Amino acid sequence: MDSQLGISMRKAFADSAVFAFSRMIVVDLTTADSTAPPDADFEISAVIGFSGEVAGSCALRMSGTTAREVVSRLAGEPVDDAAEIADGIGELANMIAGNAKASLEPREISLSFPEVIRGKGHEIGFHRYADLFELRFMSEIGNLAVIVAYTNPKESNGR
Repeated sequence: MDSQLGISMRKAFADSAVFAFSRMIVVDLTTADSTAPPDADFEISAVIGFSGEVAGSCALRMSGTTAREVVSRLAGEPVDDAAEIADGIGELANMIAGNAKASLEPREISLSFPEVIRGKGHEIGFHRYADLFELRFMSEIGNLAVIVAYTNPKESNGR
């Protein structure tokens, strides 16, 4: 993951997450120690696939309590409805992926619509991708992570 693409991907997604949280919900994210065990309280993940010159998926993960606070701040009022929370987390993941995509130009990358997975202890399988990194963050409203798994199709096809 020391490749130029890996460095660019890590920077794009880290900067995008920090920007989205700061701009959209006025929450500062602080980088957490990536060697610490992951937060076992992750209960919701929004996953967005991407394809083109770089193929893969990214996931925004957090606890249900953090998700409720994120979406309430995004909406400007308290939100308790599970479907609305899922939609809001999906939208925030879409913002993060979209901003990361923009900063990775001129690469041609297309994004899918977000899919939201709920349930304590759920896992996301990123096994088909060559590279994976996890960005962990802390904030005043809870911990969260952005996981990115990707492959450069040209490299994986031997071109």
